[in-house]
Amino acid sequence: LDVKGTHTEPRPAQREAMRALTEKHAEKDLVLKVSTGAGKTTVGLLYLYGFMRVSGESGLFLCPTVQLVDQVLEEAQRLGIRARAYQAGETYPAQECVRGDAVLVCTYEKLFNAKSTFARTDVNLIPHAVVLDDAHAGVENIRKQFTLTVTGDAYKQLLAVLAPACRAYHMTKWIDIENSDPLALLEVPHWIWSDNQAAIQPLLHSFATTLGFMFVWPYLRDILSLCRCVISGDSAEISPEVLPTEQVRAFTQAQHRLFMSATLADDSLLTRELGVASSATSNPILPPSDRGLGERMILAPSLVDPNLDRGYVMDLCADLSKNYNVVVLTSSGQLAEDWVQKGATYFVDDTFAEGVRKLKDSHSGLRFAVFAQRFDGVDLPDDACRVLVIDGVPYGSGLVDKVDSEMTVTPGGTRNRTIFRIEQGMGRPVRSHADYAVVLLSGTDLTTYVGRKDVLSAMTHDSRNQLSLCVELADLVRKGSASGNPDAAIRQVISQCLQRDTGWKNYYNHKIRDVAKLPLAIDLARINLSAQERQAYLTASNNNFVDAVTGLNQAVHEANLSDDEHGIYLQRLSRIAYLADPAEGMRMQQSARERNRALAIPPALPRRPALPGGKTVAEKVLAWYNKF
Repeated sequence: LDVKGTHTEPRPAQREAMRALTEKHAEKDLVLKVSTGAGKTTVGLLYLYGFMRVSGESGLFLCPTVQLVDQVLEEAQRLGIRARAYQAGETYPAQECVRGDAVLVCTYEKLFNAKSTFARTDVNLIPHAVVLDDAHAGVENIRKQFTLTVTGDAYKQLLAVLAPACRAYHMTKWIDIENSDPLALLEVPHWIWSDNQAAIQPLLHSFATTLGFMFVWPYLRDILSLCRCVISGDSAEISPEVLPTEQVRAFTQAQHRLFMSATLADDSLLTRELGVASSATSNPILPPSDRGLGERMILAPSLVDPNLDRGYVMDLCADLSKNYNVVVLTSSGQLAEDWVQKGATYFVDDTFAEGVRKLKDSHSGLRFAVFAQRFDGVDLPDDACRVLVIDGVPYGSGLVDKVDSEMTVTPGGTRNRTIFRIEQGMGRPVRSHADYAVVLLSGTDLTTYVGRKDVLSAMTHDSRNQLSLCVELADLVRKGSASGNPDAAIRQVISQCLQRDTGWKNYYNHKIRDVAKLPLAIDLARINLSAQERQAYLTASNNNFVDAVTGLNQAVHEANLSDDEHGIYLQRLSRIAYLADPAEGMRMQQSARERNRALAIPPALPRRPALPGGKTVAEKVLAWYNKF
């Protein structure tokens, strides 16, 4: 390769990753976990380049955002590898990419949509090898592409179809929905959803060519009964329980797929949602020389003093922004507006890229910015962000996410997605091993959430250690502010990090960097359960509901789940079982509700009439014993 001077030699972690990929080159699916800034983009490009040289076929590099597409193209140029972007609106990919002479680079949305140009008969491109960068972020992007948002006339007609049954199921919630209450939210019970398919399917199909439907409806029309439907006061959301990515030939039929990720200890989500082979998620490639994350001082002012709430953090950041770039990540535009009152600039949707560019430009004058629903895909290295704020627990923006967040735990769903957003968010300002930043956790809901044992156990080793250090720092600050001025103590600690105090750096190295890394704990039972759940939905999508229930039911009972989780899985089983045997489906729903009170309440089952002269089970057993 005709490489630039900066890329003449691979780093030790890159060399180890490439050696492992070479040893496993025959396998279809591989998972590579490398810390941010360790050079995984280079590894991904070389992985594709190798397969393209050997096979003479195309290689595809997928990214979560357009900004990351540009970064991949820049990295390819430094490596001397030809690469071309496949942009939104472009019908045909570059010919050199089709021939396998250049890497094709695009966003997840370009591939995963029901009108994807990859699937056009005059393109019909199935790459030989695919790299999925930031794979966990990619899952979120892909789920959006498989989720149908229903508004306007379609929403009104859907409400009319569901009204009789939903009003009878939960009258007060339905009244709020009909009154367009913005806070009203109801997940349509799966039996009501199934019973009304004959009316719902043609209704939704009549909108198939409209802008909001055309890119999603073809994915859902044949599996509609296996989807969830959540209704609010102004819209509805229809989303598959498990992503039907098998419908995307360019993804499913690729000979080799590399899933690259920097975060999350739990990769079962990749198996459940993307169909990644269990052998890959059970044995991820972990380069021994990976030096981990950069330096993050995580502070939670509310742990120091409960009075140092969200308002305090806002005032503190307004002061800090006079000397350093401060970036705030929130879950909604409504929360973002509060920061605008304190002097922050809010970059909405289309202006997001402009905000990132200005933060990186030291002459732009921008020092205080806020983004909503941008916990991944934002690279803010070095001075672009020295202070980052995560404002409250980062729940998703979708209706299904909001319903799931009300459950105590959603396996493979909200809990892991929320943890993922927190970890991704905390990693935005630290983009290499040498980078540093202060991360402020705003709100007692967030500090309480990250303190939970089950949440910490699902995080990476580095994140767990840094959050433990966060608690230690809170204790130190509290003791240091015994004179009664916790604000001054917090500001002093922040100053030690930002002004590169030697004492702080030594303390951080002792607590985080010099600690022996534990081997990654891989939950094989969880991965197996995810694989069984995906297989169950694939089987059910072929109308084989009995076999689907049997396989998943066994996996659920072997997984040793808590009551809450067990209940959620039983409700998923109930959805499938109901399509073959409504009575059995309702019995499963009753068991689910008994284990988790946040789930849907099934209708009362009619009691089976006793047969004349029938015996109890005990009497039958005794009669059998007495034969001997």
